[in-house]
Amino acid sequence: MRNAAPPGEGPHIQLGLKKGYLRETNGHILYVACGKKYKAADPEESVRAAFYVQLIEKYQYPPERIDVEVEVPRRTPSDYADIVVYSDDQSKSPFIVVECKREGLSHKETNQGIEQAFGNANSVRARYAVLVAGTTLIAFDVGAFRPGERQKNVVADLPIHYGKPRKFRFVKADPD
Repeated sequence: MRNAAPPGEGPHIQLGLKKGYLRETNGHILYVACGKKYKAADPEESVRAAFYVQLIEKYQYPPERIDVEVEVPRRTPSDYADIVVYSDDQSKSPFIVVECKREGLSHKETNQGIEQAFGNANSVRARYAVLVAGTTLIAFDVGAFRPGERQKNVVADLPIHYGKPRKFRFVKADPD
């Protein structure tokens, strides 16, 4: 059983290739708008490529405002955000920071991924932090809550084109 679709497979990657957001060259995935390419064989790269296309198609963010492997200042040792969506054309104002992981993470690995996403989002002062692990997406409103919050700031889904995130339809009651 595979953890992630190999390069060129999966509906989002196929759509990205068809629409020209992505290109496959010599075993690499090229992100056309930012001109960066990475090894396609990495399971996390398939996750990143698929979610990159979703950010453009589903969430309606312009490809020119999305960058990959963005160095995060104030992180020691150096860290890189897998995807950053900016709210401006000059790529100065991060809006969403995304951490991509392979499918099938353990509970501990998921928590580590969430902390990495939060650390990167807080360092660049992004509004939202997201962990994408295969087909699982966990999104947080980082800008409207205290830095240590990890429960009350979970959002049902990312906002469409810089709007407001969807609200959960059902809320789990606190145990008495």
